[in-house]
Amino acid sequence: RMENNLLTGTLHGPSIAGMMPGLEILSLSDNDLSGLVPGELGSLPELRYLYLDSNHFVGPMPGQLAQIGRASILELWLQDNALSGTVPASYTRFYQLHDFFVDGNKLTGALPPDLCGPMVNADFFADAPNSTDERNWCDSIAC
Repeated sequence: RMENNLLTGTLHGPSIAGMMPGLEILSLSDNDLSGLVPGELGSLPELRYLYLDSNHFVGPMPGQLAQIGRASILELWLQDNALSGTVPASYTRFYQLHDFFVDGNKLTGALPPDLCGPMVNADFFADAPNSTDERNWCDSIAC
């Protein structure tokens, strides 16, 4: 874990993927990292927890994170950056995703509907009334 260490610069995806193929957790929250989120992180077969929130990442969210057969991320925190564009439809391949935060970016468009369900960010509604009749599950992601 390398969060809140005043790290600067960019991430070089091929180096991370090549040198740490068994990486399960990448926690770089609350630093001064910038540039693009490397899509090569999606080639890490054991990556389950990816925390890149509260940095200065720009550009689109890489669809390559959810590579077919390797989309095993359980928690994806990308909030509070300067990411733009839309949430890739490929992220619906994260079948076991339970924490997904993208607020505080410059994203546009609608979230892929299959990402919006009661299992993603369930704790977001922990204090809400039990009635789910009119609940918009996407609110827990793009709040």
